[in-house]
Amino acid sequence: MSVGVSLLTSLGQTVLQSNSTDRRSLRLSPYCGPPFSVIMLTFGFSTTLALLITVAGMDTVVSNNPCTDYTEIDEPKRSTAYEVPPPYENLLCDRDTFNGWYRFTSGAGGQLTTRTDLPEYRCGTHIPLYVNGTHPSVVEGAVDRYVCGDILGIICHKMYPIKIQNCSSYYVYYLTRTSGCSEAYCAGSELACLTGYVSPNMNFTPGCTDLDECSADMDGCDQGCINTPGSYYCTCDDDYELQPDGKTCKAQDPQSTAVRLLPIKILLFTCLLPVLNSP
Repeated sequence: MSVGVSLLTSLGQTVLQSNSTDRRSLRLSPYCGPPFSVIMLTFGFSTTLALLITVAGMDTVVSNNPCTDYTEIDEPKRSTAYEVPPPYENLLCDRDTFNGWYRFTSGAGGQLTTRTDLPEYRCGTHIPLYVNGTHPSVVEGAVDRYVCGDILGIICHKMYPIKIQNCSSYYVYYLTRTSGCSEAYCAGSELACLTGYVSPNMNFTPGCTDLDECSADMDGCDQGCINTPGSYYCTCDDDYELQPDGKTCKAQDPQSTAVRLLPIKILLFTCLLPVLNSP
């Protein structure tokens, strides 16, 4: 494990000098604890001493090839477009989840977001985590980056070190556990199509269109089928009745049909009787 200099300070104002080309001014509280320690100190206007250094076990990770030796994560709720509905239950929490190389494989998208304007309760969690910087090219190999989580307007109040590798057609990430709940890494920006809609993108946006269950022979109807936006319903031929399951057709009982028609016959007879008796 590579270990740099550890500097304890009580400063609450700090500037993050990222390994990427992106540099953002941060206001954060110093955090020391597993799995890493982050301490930064700013001198003057132009000289920044950024000491980010003890990452427990991160540089000791051995992987034959991160582009093939990874764990898949298929969780569409990590999309930046997913808003947690009230009462904000079942939130994603990565405190006990990550410790190794991962690839995001859901139809929502496979890239950790770099959006810095995410509000709370996006990505299926309370505090969405985003990459503070850019993704690398293939030739750069595995690079060090940081992810941030903003709380109550404090930029990058939560910060965690990660690694990113460009595998040509997808990215893999070495991720560490978060320090608390509910915090989660955000991946992708699409949403699953509504029920009854499909798309060529693993049934995620964009391009969701109505699925014609009737023409696709997916309706299960005994006889007729009528397609509607996002759904369908079954119909029956004459002299058949649709059963409670909404799909099965059963031949009508002639006696029950006669009983149902009897009031109509009596009504017609009553109405026609004066006509028949007229001179």
